[in-house]
Amino acid sequence: MIQIQKRFFIKCFLLFSCQVSVAKVPTVLPDVIVLDDAPVYGSLDSGVHASGHTVNRLSGELLETFQVDKTEEIVSYLPNVQSNRLDAGIGEDFIVRGFSLGGRLLLDGILDNQSYYLRDPATIESVEIIKGHNSVLYGTGAPGGSVNYITKKPLTTQQNTLSFGIGSFDRKRFVLDSTGPMNQNKSVAYRSIIALRDSNTWKNNVIDKSYNITNSLLWRYKPNSHIITALELSYQANPFDFDNVYANDAPVYDVSYVHPSTTADRRFQRASLDWQHALTTQSKLDLKLNLIKGTREERQIGFFYLVADDAPLVGYYREVDESFDQSTLKLAYNHLYQRSEFTIGYARNETNAYYQNARAINKFGLDIYQPTFDFTLPTSAELTPREGYIKWFEQAIFLQSVSSITDNLEISMGVRKNQFNLDVQRNDVTTGETEQDNLSKSFSIRWHPQKNLEMYASYSDSFLPNSGLSKEGDFFDPQIGVQKELGWLFITDNKRLKLNVALFDITQSNLLIKDPNDPSYKVLAGLKQVTGTEIQAQLKLNNQLSIMVNMGLLDPRVRKSDNGTDGNLFPSVPQETGAVMFEYLVTSSISTNLGLIYQGKRAGDLNNSFFVDAYTRYDFAANWQVTKDTSLNLSVQNIMDIDYVTYATYKDFMRFGNPRTWALSVKKSL
Repeated sequence: MIQIQKRFFIKCFLLFSCQVSVAKVPTVLPDVIVLDDAPVYGSLDSGVHASGHTVNRLSGELLETFQVDKTEEIVSYLPNVQSNRLDAGIGEDFIVRGFSLGGRLLLDGILDNQSYYLRDPATIESVEIIKGHNSVLYGTGAPGGSVNYITKKPLTTQQNTLSFGIGSFDRKRFVLDSTGPMNQNKSVAYRSIIALRDSNTWKNNVIDKSYNITNSLLWRYKPNSHIITALELSYQANPFDFDNVYANDAPVYDVSYVHPSTTADRRFQRASLDWQHALTTQSKLDLKLNLIKGTREERQIGFFYLVADDAPLVGYYREVDESFDQSTLKLAYNHLYQRSEFTIGYARNETNAYYQNARAINKFGLDIYQPTFDFTLPTSAELTPREGYIKWFEQAIFLQSVSSITDNLEISMGVRKNQFNLDVQRNDVTTGETEQDNLSKSFSIRWHPQKNLEMYASYSDSFLPNSGLSKEGDFFDPQIGVQKELGWLFITDNKRLKLNVALFDITQSNLLIKDPNDPSYKVLAGLKQVTGTEIQAQLKLNNQLSIMVNMGLLDPRVRKSDNGTDGNLFPSVPQETGAVMFEYLVTSSISTNLGLIYQGKRAGDLNNSFFVDAYTRYDFAANWQVTKDTSLNLSVQNIMDIDYVTYATYKDFMRFGNPRTWALSVKKSL
């Protein structure tokens, strides 16, 4: 089926390129400092990244309109993107084009907090999802893509807003955002954001309580040169909420396995520097730096695993005491020639996590359908200590060039030499270790045959480390991802229609599987493959009504394994996805949004032993500009109050979407 679709779209691609054409849409975002060259077209946008990859965007305004507390609640409006399980809800992750990103999310182009962290939407200007990970640009990563949070920066126009909201599950939300110039010539500007949230959730004994204070300062000390510093303090008290289960051929909805004594206390601090310095009119230095520290104290009480459909869940108790530090740096020299741009740089990341934890398993049990918590918790003497550390170090040098061969043809090439070290110890025993080098490559072509059409093709490598030793006692080579993508972007002269189509093929090789000649060892012979199509259309029918439509088709398959899963679908990855968003301006002061998300049927595990039903979710939002300075916002997620699964990988790793939730807020300009 996928092959038929690919042939059809290739024919359309060739036919269309002979009849119509596109010009590049210029990037114009006043007062925003960190930009790339992909245009922002609307609240849900698609375009072409500088690397020749399809890029989707969620605007900060859309996150605010639907009043989401996590990006994962709305990200599936984009084709072939799903939210992912990352340690039972205390971290955020995504599945892009079939592959889990493993929590390796970016912040303004470099690694964000790699501990258990949920970024507050109040700090986000936009979220860009770059389809297909490019290790030349971003280093280690899963082959499906990259998610980059663009933070709110200081502006040179004074803006002060205060908002307060309430909602389902005793939700209370407060945000203060103030920005503006600090001197007469506007060369210095500030931004201060305070975001507070306190609510319960649909799961009993699971709260969502947090605060975030982010202060940033901009200094434009000469033309094309600036320094932006930021200091972020955050606290999160949302407990480890465990997962739900699939028993007796159905997901078990409306049940919480979280003990009332479950607690969480996570605190993080981030200091960041973004320095762009123009050496000449043709050259500049670009430095980005993140320094992150954090602590984590938790009491996790729930279940460990499912034994059988009608047997009690095995109890789990864990005390967590962890500290975390991370330093991420990217330094680049950029030179602009008459028809080309050349960049050489150095990137480095060092992440260290230390823990003194203790846990007990099977000291109690929980009924699958009616869990009760009238049991005695394990004593300190019954806990098994688990002390250790995780140390991850990565550094690289990279080269990137972009050349305009003609006025309508652009070629980009890049290469990156990467060194990766990993050391994992638990109770003085090494459980994971590797030292690996990798050479990543990328190449893309972007062609504008006429003013309304851009056609693009790209090839890119990505890598992920393999831990352990081969039979010969050597470290394994890393997993290698390769994406090949072909696409076109069409925009009408009046900008009322924008259409983006992409075809892609991704393979991930060098996966560890058992040595067929000696199963006590492993070899690099595993292989996964995803082929697919994405279509995103944005249509402005008139000055009142705009429609966005997304469609995604995937064929995600295990090609070679050691567990009898050859040919199986990836767990939790639908083969068909779709979304529609209507934006309607009722009057000059009232706007509405109606959204629909469709996620197709998905395998529940790698063995494809069960499947999770497809679902269609409806969302609604309305904004009323009551006065020049005051607005009201109402949003309802999951209008029909359906039960649905957002992620599944085993029968006891099931995550459910929110039931019907509403939020109402008032926003005041000061």
